[in-house]
Amino acid sequence: LYGHAINYGRHSPTDLTWIMQKDERLRKYRWIPAIRQNYWDQATESCLLNGREDRTLATNEWALSMAKLTNKLVAKQNTQRQKEIEDKLELVHAQQLLSLDEENADPKTPLRTPEELVRLAMQKLPEAASMEDRLEVCLIALSVCGAIDDDERGSVRDYTAHVWAECLRLDAAAFTEWLS
Repeated sequence: LYGHAINYGRHSPTDLTWIMQKDERLRKYRWIPAIRQNYWDQATESCLLNGREDRTLATNEWALSMAKLTNKLVAKQNTQRQKEIEDKLELVHAQQLLSLDEENADPKTPLRTPEELVRLAMQKLPEAASMEDRLEVCLIALSVCGAIDDDERGSVRDYTAHVWAECLRLDAAAFTEWLS
């Protein structure tokens, strides 16, 4: 009956807002009345909060996609928030690509940290059958490196260097032959 409560709340938006703040069960639907009232900024924040509270892959993908859409409608664009959304969506997509052949490709799998995703990619790199597969894994790892927060830029360099070094190590025989 959440839908009915939200629909009836259109007649008294102030009361609906208060109820949605107090009732834990309705809290994850705060974006609906915000969109109905054209409060795009509030809807974006609500979607981002939903993604932070429920760390599953499917929820994050949906919440971040909705946040991206509603953020496009905000009158004064917040580029910092747009970058945050894009970076987190990049992590979701990277995890989906890296988990295609695994049992944990389940949408209820929690979203991994960027560091975990780079480590997972580096574990998959030696297992890659062809050069194209290696290239795909490396590009995924490098895109994850680009999504690491600005606060951790020192670690971005370390992770990026690690990816490149691993690529060179795997192709050492080819490089030795070319150098000869």
